[in-house]
Amino acid sequence: MRVLAACSTTVRGLVGACKTFRMMAVALMALALVAAPPIACGDVIIPSNTSSSNDQPTSIDGSLDVYGTYTANASLSLPSGYVYVHSGGNFNMNASVSAGGQLYNYGGVVHLNSGTFSSASGMYVSSPIVQNGGHYVTAGLALYDSTALTYGPGDFIDSTVAAFSNSVLTANKPLLNIWSFSLGSVGNHGNLVLTNWSESWNGLPVAMSLFANYVSISTLEGYRDSGWLQFVNAPGPVAFQFDPISNKIFVTADPSAVPEIDPAGFGSVAALLTGALGLIERRRLKAKAA
Repeated sequence: MRVLAACSTTVRGLVGACKTFRMMAVALMALALVAAPPIACGDVIIPSNTSSSNDQPTSIDGSLDVYGTYTANASLSLPSGYVYVHSGGNFNMNASVSAGGQLYNYGGVVHLNSGTFSSASGMYVSSPIVQNGGHYVTAGLALYDSTALTYGPGDFIDSTVAAFSNSVLTANKPLLNIWSFSLGSVGNHGNLVLTNWSESWNGLPVAMSLFANYVSISTLEGYRDSGWLQFVNAPGPVAFQFDPISNKIFVTADPSAVPEIDPAGFGSVAALLTGALGLIERRRLKAKAA
């Protein structure tokens, strides 16, 4: 009887432990389901005249095509997909969004209200991006069709900058370490406005730097029809200077120099780059040959 009683106590203890373990397992599974973001399999398409949103962290295993309205009220991840805002579409970003692919905004409107849009493959923009407090981080940026965009604190462009067809990029912080730079061509030009000279090189204020090996110089007829590079708030005459150590070209302003022209004026970037960068390139080749 005592043995049976002891066994009975042991069995009851084991049953109780099993029940406790089972309850803990269920609780952990429930917690995991709450913590893990929902996953949408395949591409997500928002048709015209319809609205959709995610109100909790969400991952899309595909791309997002917006013809209607999509609102990201919580973090949204597309590890291998793109975000395409089509004509008439609206994409409202109220939380951070990351995409392994590109952001295409062709005919729609993107509202950067909060958080950061991160693209590992670049942003291609031909219609408005409304910046209401949100930011963007991108491997490259290409603007088209008279689109205007501001580059400022919280934003980051990693490699390429291109502006075409009367579009304007206004850099309110220095635009640094650019690998590829283009303001279009004759009849398809864009514009870049440099307003911030807070970086420095060799004691000189800097608004922009480019890797020299990746600057392409083409001599086209009709320079006046090419893109414009505007210098605003330059503390002195602007110059393009090559640094052979870093292999970079720096856009500098010299406060100690007496300006011969208004440093805040406009200049044709094609003529400016062809003259200044051509001279720099010849000096660099001579130095390399020596």
